[in-house]
Amino acid sequence: MNTKTLEQVLTENPGLTPNGWRYWCMNLSDFKAWREETASEEFKAQFEAAKALLETATPIKTPSAHSYSLKHLLEIHAGRYISNGATIAAALALGLTIRRDAFHESPNCLIGVSKRNVKHWRDTQHEARQRRMEGCK
Repeated sequence: MNTKTLEQVLTENPGLTPNGWRYWCMNLSDFKAWREETASEEFKAQFEAAKALLETATPIKTPSAHSYSLKHLLEIHAGRYISNGATIAAALALGLTIRRDAFHESPNCLIGVSKRNVKHWRDTQHEARQRRMEGCK
């Protein structure tokens, strides 16, 4: 699979922030501040963690996984915070299909990963939490 770097994704998608996509009612100063956060080491680490998990997913043409819900599942399995924007950027880097709402009213989008993968991540989230807790002992 030919993947893109975070820098390539951000250059090709200037409306992407850690919060997700810039949407029509987002304050310009908030957008600029959030956009600057995409250069941080923290955002890069979130991107890499999301990408590592999304690489294991089966891509599908018709996006159906909600980015914000997916971000929460990826966080559980990665054992770290992952932003909505890092999830979207990782999906774009991997060439997964993305669909935004028609009027750009939301920072979220749909991502083309198999429902079977999403179900597996949901079904195994308890075990992922348990492994993390055992590591804290």
